[in-house]
Amino acid sequence: MQTKRYQSYLLRLWRDTEAEPWRASLQEVSTQEQFLFSTLEDLFAFLCARTNAHFQPFWEPPKQDLLKET
Repeated sequence: MQTKRYQSYLLRLWRDTEAEPWRASLQEVSTQEQFLFSTLEDLFAFLCARTNAHFQPFWEPPKQDLLKET
């Protein structure tokens, strides 16, 4: 995919409850086209694809065993 030199989006973030993951939508300003994302990772992947960027997280997610309740 060829990238544009300039892209403009309206970003909306929300979650239904504190326990739910963040969701996102982007609306492309020039076309009004809307894109919906069920996770922030999906949003980042979309933006990377649109810009031909390679996403490199600046943080490491917690290890799965640390997320388990004791």
